[in-house]
Amino acid sequence: MINFRWLAISVLWLTSFLVSSATPKDDDDDFPFTTVVDCLWQNAEFSTFLRVLQKEGLIPYLNELDNFTIFAPINSAFVQSDEKVALDHYLLQDYILNFENFESGTHVLTPNDSRPHLIEKRTNGAWKINNVPVLRESLRPSMQNAVLYSVTSLIRGTPELDELVEKSANVSLFSLLLDRIDLGDQRVFDNKTLIIPKDSAFNSAFNGIELEYLLGPNDAAIKSPHLSKVYRNRKKDRRFLFQRLLVDGILGGNIDKTNALNLDNELLTFESHNNGTVISVNNTIPALSNQLYATGIAHIFSELDFLPRYLNFTAEKYLVGLGADRFVEETYMRKLDHLINGSHDENLTIFVLVEPSNEGSGFSKSSLLYHFVDDYVDLTEYAIPTSSKQLYDTMFCSSNKRLGGECQRLKIERHSKGKEHIMINGKYCLKSPEPITIGNTSIYLLENDVSLPADLLSSIDPFSGCSKSLHFLDELNLLDLRPNNKGYTVLLPCFDSWDYFDLNLDYLEHNITALNLIMKNYILNGLIYTDSEEQTLEISNFYNEPIRVEILGRGSGSSQFAMNLSTVEEPITLKNGADTFFDRGVLHPMEKVFFPKSLDITLLNLLETTKSFEFLSFLETFPEFDNIVRQGKQCSILVPTSQSLLLDDISLDSSRLKEFLELHIIPANSTEALLNCQSEIQTLHGEYLHCRESSSNTHLLRFKKGLDKEVRILRKGCASADNHTCVFVIDQPLSLSWLDQARYQIGLPGIAFAVGMLLGVVGIFSLLSCTLMLFMRRRNVGDRNDGEVYNEQERLLGSQSQPPQPYSSTHLSTPPPTPAQRNSLKNETSSRSRVFENSYSMHSSRNPVSIQQNRG
Repeated sequence: MINFRWLAISVLWLTSFLVSSATPKDDDDDFPFTTVVDCLWQNAEFSTFLRVLQKEGLIPYLNELDNFTIFAPINSAFVQSDEKVALDHYLLQDYILNFENFESGTHVLTPNDSRPHLIEKRTNGAWKINNVPVLRESLRPSMQNAVLYSVTSLIRGTPELDELVEKSANVSLFSLLLDRIDLGDQRVFDNKTLIIPKDSAFNSAFNGIELEYLLGPNDAAIKSPHLSKVYRNRKKDRRFLFQRLLVDGILGGNIDKTNALNLDNELLTFESHNNGTVISVNNTIPALSNQLYATGIAHIFSELDFLPRYLNFTAEKYLVGLGADRFVEETYMRKLDHLINGSHDENLTIFVLVEPSNEGSGFSKSSLLYHFVDDYVDLTEYAIPTSSKQLYDTMFCSSNKRLGGECQRLKIERHSKGKEHIMINGKYCLKSPEPITIGNTSIYLLENDVSLPADLLSSIDPFSGCSKSLHFLDELNLLDLRPNNKGYTVLLPCFDSWDYFDLNLDYLEHNITALNLIMKNYILNGLIYTDSEEQTLEISNFYNEPIRVEILGRGSGSSQFAMNLSTVEEPITLKNGADTFFDRGVLHPMEKVFFPKSLDITLLNLLETTKSFEFLSFLETFPEFDNIVRQGKQCSILVPTSQSLLLDDISLDSSRLKEFLELHIIPANSTEALLNCQSEIQTLHGEYLHCRESSSNTHLLRFKKGLDKEVRILRKGCASADNHTCVFVIDQPLSLSWLDQARYQIGLPGIAFAVGMLLGVVGIFSLLSCTLMLFMRRRNVGDRNDGEVYNEQERLLGSQSQPPQPYSSTHLSTPPPTPAQRNSLKNETSSRSRVFENSYSMHSSRNPVSIQQNRG
């Protein structure tokens, strides 16, 4: 057909040539038969484009085409760019474009070559093709059904999809989705409208865990058939999400409101705005519209409300998103996948460790179930205040052999030391008190993995102060408890409970029968927790003796849990929430030793434990005291050490032995005062003792009315049946001499002492006043008789007036008197002395003191 056409053209051309040779030619442009190449050749502004086509050998190809539109760049377009020209970018094959047929606005044209083109026509008649301005004039060759338009720039081809995604901003998550999907080839995007969510759309539609599940890599380190189903479901969810973003056909530009199905058969509504420049989907306005790629069109959205719709997330998918693939694998291996795959309809809480490398040691079915609580666990501060504890049943419910069919429990407590944190069983820490919630399942992440409670010895905190009791259990072979089909409740004295009655402890350590009795009464067959409801139970102890337990519970706001045992006289108090779980039951640490009724520790037992046998012999000397010791009369005794008795002169022959013993016996009504170290402690003697506590928590005793001497309480212990019958070991005896010496001391009442002080002050003040007055009077008399005294002295001494000696250096330098002068002065002084002596009365009882001057 083409050859025939060219033959006809050649004949016509030859005919016209012959005619033209006979008729002169005025203008070569009037040649009636032209092609697109002729049009390019006849217009100088296309010379560069024509040369490119000739160079690429595309002229024959272009001449063979028919029914097409070509856009020819003018010469100036090549000045602006030196990129290689691809003819396909400038052709619309099998389509004759007539811009007059388009309204003003943006239009998407898809000719038969399936490559979309974007046409923009303005109201002033200007228009563009793929964002390149097109000149209005068109050329139409006569020999081809074609139209030629000139463009001012080179036309770049529409990019491939991956190029479009790569150059688009903030679509990294969508790019990751494309990487995770096994598409096979890119034909799935042919003639499609693609909805591209920006990162913000993904982040608003999914949380971080869901995004990690959808877009995260599969854990290549785990090669397990048990996870194949999990990973298959993951691939399905990814493809489901992708198919919801793809619509058959190219929808863009100025279109009528259109309902279209995506590849998941979900109906979406497309609508154009602003003359086709904006395309909304389900009334959501995009960030960018009409983004062409090689075989389709894309619209980019910052938000998409339909994106998460119909995508069903389960605990299993969340665990995979968290990276707990190993935990999920173990769940499938133990056939517990129904707990995480959405089949479990009840509330569920999971405690899971996300291991950085999936190299965990694995789980048994029982240890795996210990991570699940068949209830909602609320760890907010309102539900679990600071320093409080809550107990929860896990889904590990043992056989009747160990816990009697009861479920093993978790203890959760909130600590506030330093940074607030939440602990499980006192040793496993949570990463956050906020759960990850999906449906009716809550997931808490652990910093270290929880494990099932171990045996009794391993479950106890080594710093709990229970070592003494554990030593006793070990000596009695009670650490390894045999299964009893009920579980055990172990009451264990801890902290300093044994130290309070250290005499009792000494007695038990040396009496294996008594120790066995008390420890086996602390082991109960049955489970009692500090959150147990108030009730009465009939259980048994380790001897299988029936015990009636009355659980009193705890009062509102109280930190103590109380219960009555029929084998113990007083109520047993436990610290609320201090339960310690072990593989066969629960252990309760006690702050006090409670003696069973069957245990009989008497006053005599305690006295013998002190090893102060001499003092015991003193007591046995007197029948009334021996009855106290032997018959257990309510009374307490202060027992000095045997060494200290040697320091005090007390023996069986002492006349005041009975008084001495009475000082050391405390009536029952004063025992509590002594235990509590109070100030009024009466003795059988009638004297009162005063107790004080030193800085080292040592109790010191002294007589309230006696010498200020003290004795120190070294140890104490009480009878098992009566806390008012006790023995106190003191470092030295209370001596009667301390009372005797005190009685000889004069004691004045306070008022008398004050009056005496006042009188003393008044007397001293009066004496000072009189002395001052006498001194002033004598001074006045001396002043009046001053002249007379001097005259009398002159008469008595017969002294001659001497001229005053001047105080000068000349006078000081006068040479000493000669021996004759010294004799003369001596005689003169003797004469004066005799005159003074004769002036005394003859009735004087003694002569005046002779004044002699020894000079020599």
